[in-house]
Amino acid sequence: MNEKQQPGFIFKKERDFGEIISDTFTFFSQNNKRLFNIFVKYIGPFILLLIISSTLYQYKTGDLLSDITVVGGNPTRIFGSMVENVLVIIFYFITTILATLITYLVILHAIKSYINNNGQILDSDITNGIKKDFWKLLGYFILTYLVVVIGAMFCLLPGVYLGVVLAPGVALLIIRDISVGDAFSKCFTLIKDNWWITFAVFLVFIILLFVLNYIFQVPAFLYTMFKGFVAADSITTIQPNGEIFNIYRDWAYLLFTAIALIGQYFMNIFTVILVALIYFNLAEKQEFTGTYEQIDNIGK
Repeated sequence: MNEKQQPGFIFKKERDFGEIISDTFTFFSQNNKRLFNIFVKYIGPFILLLIISSTLYQYKTGDLLSDITVVGGNPTRIFGSMVENVLVIIFYFITTILATLITYLVILHAIKSYINNNGQILDSDITNGIKKDFWKLLGYFILTYLVVVIGAMFCLLPGVYLGVVLAPGVALLIIRDISVGDAFSKCFTLIKDNWWITFAVFLVFIILLFVLNYIFQVPAFLYTMFKGFVAADSITTIQPNGEIFNIYRDWAYLLFTAIALIGQYFMNIFTVILVALIYFNLAEKQEFTGTYEQIDNIGK
């Protein structure tokens, strides 16, 4: 018999508040080795670029602040540092977008591959998915950002409302392989009568993620505190020497911030899984796709 086996984790089903959050970690724990390998192979190179840009940004910021605060600083040198900072900021901005975009693309296509291949995640699905959906997801990110920012400009609440409504759209875009416009409009249908519960899930998860991310930031924070006390002792009241800004050029501090950055983007895996589960929960409430598939499998 060639019977279709069900994967160990079912995405297409309704979940309550607690299940959405707990199942986010359940899916990761069941597939942690595979997801870690995927993280290193596909997302790792972009995080490395982000670490380079972040290090350059902090290093150049330290140079600029030192030039400004040191008495008798050369105006020409200060202007040159400002120009360099602008270029580094642009590089940092681009790498941040790329790392975030690739994280969503890779994890969502991994989930899609897991569903389509009965619990297996194929590298070919991820590679082809990145090539096919890169510009589409970038377009959705830009559209969502503009809409949320415009909504927040009028009042904070419309921005929050639109952010919650449009968040599941990234999963909708990839899983169903539809256009940016269709995903955008479909989000408003999916969220109907479920905005508050979706908002509550996001709120609780953001708080939880903040606590988990802070663990990776503790070394950098403690080192900053230590260097701050040392720098304070070396500053004279007659002529400040800019010593306090040397922290941005300290390689130990830069190493700790790089570790925090890696931890932050690794934790983003859970954010993408959560967004996918929220999408499937909302879709199942309206379309019962997973229910029909389970009934069909029972019949077979």
